[in-house]
Amino acid sequence: MEFEEAPSPVDPEVRAYVYSLVSALGGTGTDEDGHYILGDDALACLKDLKKWLKLYDEKANRLDVARCLAEANLVEGDLLEILGAWPEDGTEDKVKLKIALSCLELLVPLTWPMEKNDSQMTVNHHRHVPYIQLAQSSYKRAVLDSQSKTILRTAVRIGLPSIAIPMSERTTRDEGIIKLILYLFRNLSIISTTGESKEGPTSRSATIEAFHHQDVLALILTICSNMGEDFNTQDMVILELLFHLLKGVSPEKLFMDQAQLQKHGSNELGALLAKEKNMHRSYAKNAPSRHNRFGTMIWVKRDEPGKVSTVSGQDSLKDGQHALSKMDQSKKWNRPKQRSREVEKANDRFDVPVTLTNNANTHLRAFIEEFLDSGFNPLFNHVRRAIEREADRVFEIHTQQFFYLISWFLEAERVRRQKKHEAEKKSKNNKIAETFEADSFALVASVLTQETFVLLNRFMQDRLDMKAWREVNAGTMCFTQILLIVQDMAESSLEEDQEIAENIQNRIFYEETTHDRIIAILRGYKDQGFGYLDSCTELSHVFLRMLERYARENVDLQVRSKRRARKKRKQKAAASFQRRRCRRRCRQRRRWRIRNGRCS
Repeated sequence: MEFEEAPSPVDPEVRAYVYSLVSALGGTGTDEDGHYILGDDALACLKDLKKWLKLYDEKANRLDVARCLAEANLVEGDLLEILGAWPEDGTEDKVKLKIALSCLELLVPLTWPMEKNDSQMTVNHHRHVPYIQLAQSSYKRAVLDSQSKTILRTAVRIGLPSIAIPMSERTTRDEGIIKLILYLFRNLSIISTTGESKEGPTSRSATIEAFHHQDVLALILTICSNMGEDFNTQDMVILELLFHLLKGVSPEKLFMDQAQLQKHGSNELGALLAKEKNMHRSYAKNAPSRHNRFGTMIWVKRDEPGKVSTVSGQDSLKDGQHALSKMDQSKKWNRPKQRSREVEKANDRFDVPVTLTNNANTHLRAFIEEFLDSGFNPLFNHVRRAIEREADRVFEIHTQQFFYLISWFLEAERVRRQKKHEAEKKSKNNKIAETFEADSFALVASVLTQETFVLLNRFMQDRLDMKAWREVNAGTMCFTQILLIVQDMAESSLEEDQEIAENIQNRIFYEETTHDRIIAILRGYKDQGFGYLDSCTELSHVFLRMLERYARENVDLQVRSKRRARKKRKQKAAASFQRRRCRRRCRQRRRWRIRNGRCS
């Protein structure tokens, strides 16, 4: 019996062209002790492969070339070998620099995340996407591997000459090189393997450790601290990179040492065990026993005359309420059909907790502290201005990431100040304690301006009207952390911080639309998940607590109601309309009298 071979998922002619280019690029040989040797036309082969990716896959909306390159093991077998063999002083050799740059130009589209939903997927996509996603995980594993000859540091070295040039003297090519390496780092931070442990080769911890050891975090700090002066169009790429590095990481756990983390974990375990014990205790009250299955049936009179309902079981004899509840449990519930909702992108979720290893926790904490000290204000001020003027590089997802990162860094700043204050209380050095007490909130001042509040209010109201719940969740978390940081400023010993907190609270509580929006967010909860429920309940709790305290301190608190102003405008418009109509009638009556000779 002969078996027919399954048809190839890729056009054989396309596969032959791509494989010939990969073979001509180079390879390892026994004559050179296993070292990688470039082909005679390596640079031309790299350019041809880039053209195939761009003209065939992107223009025709196919993934055949990416599938062929994954099957040919181009990334691990060729590109990473070329980049790893690039010497430290390779910037002087123009040909090798062009070859290394061409390798990056291929590596970025091959690691680009798959962001197609079901409505955009074709048969070709369904055939290739799972294979390419697995290949991307292997790409990330090979790049982050400590024995892969520091690929990330090589990418940083490729971009350093362009970074060193002043912004006014940079060419379009220099800006493209800087964006290229940043997109590579962003792609690597997005790629993840489902169900992988915190110590896996492609986990968040492995990514952070590789970024730290190969100077990627230092490059991010340099760009953020000089945003607006030496860098302009790289803000959104940095925003995405920070979002995918920090989403799901708890700022509170980040600033804990190992002993505190172990204590926190044991406390969580104890709380879960106690909760389970209470559940068993409540179940044991009505648990089935040996003799409760004897036949018992009672009639329960209903409100309608002459109608009764039957309830079986001995436990229904306890009291009337128990019998009614058991009768309700026997009723069938027809679940209403819900409208099909669009599947949200998994890469943009930020409510899934992520656990880091001790080394990754240490490196990320040091990076966050340096970022708060030098890079927070320049980056977020620049991003806010770009969002306000709706720059071409700004997409809808960037606004959500912007407000989520504001909430994350504000919480991190609060936790850092709290830990520092507790450490100073334990120490006996009063001089250092006084220095800390005089510390202001200037490090996060760029997100406490009136422009940020206007942008946040508009964002929350628009997304609430469109029922975009994930964006509402991001805005809710941001507003909560702003309220908490304002509360800390009100308790500060500096008069300047107290005055700023007083002005901010006055502006927030003065608008009735803010109060109505909090109520609308609470009322809008239905099936958005526990992350949304936690954020909206925390917001309502913090908002009401601060409003109560502020109203107690300011007896003459006034709230501007738009309903009253709208009512007054309607009354004024009606009165003016009545006056105009009376004048028109008087003129008409006068004309009629003149026409009939009754008035001179």
